[in-house]
Amino acid sequence: MFSLTLKSLGAARVFYIYLILVAFASPSLGANVIDIGKNAFEEGNYSNALKILMPLANSGNSDAQNLVGEIYYSTNKVHNAVEWFQRSANRENPIALNNLAYLYENGEGVSRDYAMAASYYRQAAMKGIVEAQLGLGKLLMNGRGVPKDENQARYWLDKAEHQGSNSARQYISEIENRASHRSASKNIERQVIAAQTRENEIEKAQEREYKEAQQGYWDDFNKQQEQIMAEIRNQVNVVSVAATGRSVSLSTPSIQSYQSDNNILQQLDSLCRSQCSSEEKGCKNGSQFDCYQAAACACECFLENVPDNPNRGAWNECVRNNNANAEKVRNTTGIKWDFNKQTPSQVQEPTRGSSIDNDDWCRGVPAGETCAHSAK
Repeated sequence: MFSLTLKSLGAARVFYIYLILVAFASPSLGANVIDIGKNAFEEGNYSNALKILMPLANSGNSDAQNLVGEIYYSTNKVHNAVEWFQRSANRENPIALNNLAYLYENGEGVSRDYAMAASYYRQAAMKGIVEAQLGLGKLLMNGRGVPKDENQARYWLDKAEHQGSNSARQYISEIENRASHRSASKNIERQVIAAQTRENEIEKAQEREYKEAQQGYWDDFNKQQEQIMAEIRNQVNVVSVAATGRSVSLSTPSIQSYQSDNNILQQLDSLCRSQCSSEEKGCKNGSQFDCYQAAACACECFLENVPDNPNRGAWNECVRNNNANAEKVRNTTGIKWDFNKQTPSQVQEPTRGSSIDNDDWCRGVPAGETCAHSAK
């Protein structure tokens, strides 16, 4: 009976049955069977390898299951490979875990799933599989299936490099280059922000300077007006004395009816300011040219309305000097702030402290009067 059975099975089948019985009888001998099957697989003898390994794989040996999966993968039977890798991975075989992760990462035999790939890679990486450490590091550095974390990626890539992975060193260099580029970008960003801050500060300073200059021109004009009115008061007093106590009568029809010095002065001040209002407005808006024009206009107004002024020469000189100064600054270019656009613009207006001598402001003021102008 036994001999008939041997003859019917053939010598090769008897040998395989013998190997299976030996494998079950002793784990160490089972390992030898796996080595025999692995050698057949590496030699390309896939059919014999499967015959040797399949009985052990079916019995639950995770190493045999993984090798069966690798045989199927090598013969382009990827779906069968996935099945056997999964069986082996379920028994926490580290190589099978890595193989299954690779298939999920690349979508071979299964739908691509980076999260599943990262999970299997991590399990295999923790068991020391260098390929899994490399695979997990790549997923972490690119944020595939897991949150991007270059520190964790560097941790696993360092482990792979220490086990001799040259590819790990390349990815580590890429992480280092990324960090260098980010640092350079942050430096550039800081420089841009600093430049913008300086530009804003310069614009604000220009705005302050313009407003201060604008106020300065107006203050200077008012000082000149005060000087002019002070001199007018003096002239009116002289005329009053010459009139031997009689009410002063000016020749200008619009003010002949006023009977007192104060009334005359107030009306004359109102009249001249009205007559010179456009120049005053320009002066108040920061135009030095208009400030000179306004001063000349005020002196001329007094001359026109007080024809019996005993000091007409000095007031005529006031008109001439201020008109001359206005002509000097007419073509002087300065910076004026455009409040609508919030930017400085070039205008044909002078700035304070330009080529015009500060003393020019005081020329034409009658002798005996102190010029109140001071350079800002």
